[in-house]
Amino acid sequence: MIKHFCLTLVILAPFHLQASPSGDDLVKAWKGKQEAYYKGEELVEGNSKEAIVKLRNILKSYKFSKAKEIVMLHKLADLELNLGRISENKNENLNKSKHTVNAIKIYADIINKYPQYEKIDQVIFSYGFEQYVRNNYNSAFKALDVLVKKHKNSKYLVDSYLIQADSMFELKNYKGATNRYNKVINSDRDELIAYSKYRKSWALYNAEAYNAAYSNLTALILDNNQHQAQLMSTKKEALTDLPLFYYK
Repeated sequence: MIKHFCLTLVILAPFHLQASPSGDDLVKAWKGKQEAYYKGEELVEGNSKEAIVKLRNILKSYKFSKAKEIVMLHKLADLELNLGRISENKNENLNKSKHTVNAIKIYADIINKYPQYEKIDQVIFSYGFEQYVRNNYNSAFKALDVLVKKHKNSKYLVDSYLIQADSMFELKNYKGATNRYNKVINSDRDELIAYSKYRKSWALYNAEAYNAAYSNLTALILDNNQHQAQLMSTKKEALTDLPLFYYK
């Protein structure tokens, strides 16, 4: 009798575990995740605001060595940027947050006044990236050009090449864009290579180098060696565009 009872539990247990949640359960779970996300964002926002006020007061009230002051300014800029992004995400509109404006100004001051700062490449990248996402392509390119020329060992080097390439593409400098995409393609950043090959194909196409554009695009489609997640997504776009390249 005991053995039979245990067997019944074993048989019934899987069916109980695999029961599908109702629609109401799914809605509750989704609402719970959303509430947790917004609570987390509010916590970060509140902590950032408090930290910014305290850090600004400390910088005003005390005299620090240059090295210490730069580190604190860098931290202040990052806090301002983080808070600005939260605000801009809520408003779904860039350039609306005073905190982002503050961050960009601090980054620019560090770049101009403290070029020997040990993390200057990170500051330059942050500044250049923020210029890019705000469609200030010339400013983005010029800022990042300092990084790629003076900080060859920076971990932000390849990302800077890519942002420069996309900036030149938007400025219709397709030859320059192709050159920068090639630098990314020749790097070891597999997750960026497929995208760069795709954008390079379009740069060549817009420069009216149609045969080269078609060759690059077909090579991307046939390539099975790149970072798989990025490659599959990019291949889908490339296959959609291929007829346009073929018939040009």
